[in-house]
Amino acid sequence: MICKNCGANYKLRELRCPYCGTENGLGRIWLMRRNETIKRFEAEKREAKQRFVPYVVSKLVNRLILLFAICCIVMVGVLIHAAVQKYGGSASADAKKKAMALYEDDEFYELHEYMSANNLYGKVPDYVTQAAALAYDYNEFLTFRMIYVPENPGEWEEDDIKFILGKTMNLYTHDEGVYDAEFEENQELYEVYRKRLRAFWMGTLRCSEEEVEFLADEDSQYKPEEMKNLCSEILERGAAYAE
Repeated sequence: MICKNCGANYKLRELRCPYCGTENGLGRIWLMRRNETIKRFEAEKREAKQRFVPYVVSKLVNRLILLFAICCIVMVGVLIHAAVQKYGGSASADAKKKAMALYEDDEFYELHEYMSANNLYGKVPDYVTQAAALAYDYNEFLTFRMIYVPENPGEWEEDDIKFILGKTMNLYTHDEGVYDAEFEENQELYEVYRKRLRAFWMGTLRCSEEEVEFLADEDSQYKPEEMKNLCSEILERGAAYAE
């Protein structure tokens, strides 16, 4: 950040120039957005803690429960889709054309914003909807990363690391709801996000290749003890690096 008064270079997050005291409007905007984000996602953070509570359920039962949940979601989705078609009408051809253009131009987060503003979720092909949802989830991860994973590894906390690992694992396997199937049209997009997440695991959290493979396995979220041990190792490495 370049001070408009004295020309000094300082961090964007500073509320005032540390050299001349000139107020930094961008810093205040960042602080306001940070506080709003923390408040908005605090409930989700508490829910995330529950994912790692040890439980004893056989893998067969887990699969049956998962299958039942998927069937329920599909049935609800079919009913919602039918209701929308019957009572809500269809999206305009121009809106759909604009959404497809954003998809073709790889403007996936803008696609999410446009689809949300024009009520296009469920009214365009599923692979387009998934691309928009993945872009939103990745942008959300970047926000969480800024808040819960400080630059100084010595400031990391166990609950925050568990939370961010859960978010990245779901994003890696795109296990974020109805649109979790792999589409041929999105193969390149999958690889882009997976490459970035692996870089975060290895670069920021300093995970080994073996640990990265564990995190990339969609079944790892059902292994709370292994996840707990991995979080402990990440915190130990972070503390050692900070020293």
